[in-house]
Amino acid sequence: MKKIWIIGVLFLLIGCKKAPKLDQYDQMSKKIVDQLQLNDILMLQEDRIGKGIFYLKEEDVVGLSVYLSKQDKADLVAVIETKNVEACKESILRYLHEQKLKIQNLYPLEVFKLDHPILVDYNGIVVAVVCEDMENAMKIVDDVLGK
Repeated sequence: MKKIWIIGVLFLLIGCKKAPKLDQYDQMSKKIVDQLQLNDILMLQEDRIGKGIFYLKEEDVVGLSVYLSKQDKADLVAVIETKNVEACKESILRYLHEQKLKIQNLYPLEVFKLDHPILVDYNGIVVAVVCEDMENAMKIVDDVLGK
């Protein structure tokens, strides 16, 4: 009888697994993506990809969430908590410059977005947004950061 009870409890525990909880960075970036209606354009990347494309030092990154375009667009949303804000911002700007050089001949309309990114830091969190609606994006970023 005791074995049946233990097996029943195990089934309940296994069956009641909750979906993984989004961390604060995922929540912040998802809110920006949702409010800018970029869900069809952007795709959430794995942490290692986010760190890699910006050439971020592992020891400087506390947490991050990066959405990149899954189409031929320059759009991106990145929320990165870092111990070195200036180095993080420089890395993002370097990435944007590299992207500009790659696409300027193929997609000239995307260059304007890359030349005018939102790049804000607040309490160690760096937020980068590249999209068409920069005015609305700035309001959303301020709201997400609690400014």
